[in-house]
Amino acid sequence: MNLNDFNYVLPKELIAHKPASPRSASKIFIAEKKKNFLLF
Repeated sequence: MNLNDFNYVLPKELIAHKPASPRSASKIFIAEKKKNFLLF
């Protein structure tokens, strides 16, 4: 997987200000380039 594939413009109005309902519908992606770590 190439982390550059995840570089894109994200308008501020599309960023959530509260969690999804139900909370279990929320998702997160974490990438730490220095540690070569990906979490979906």
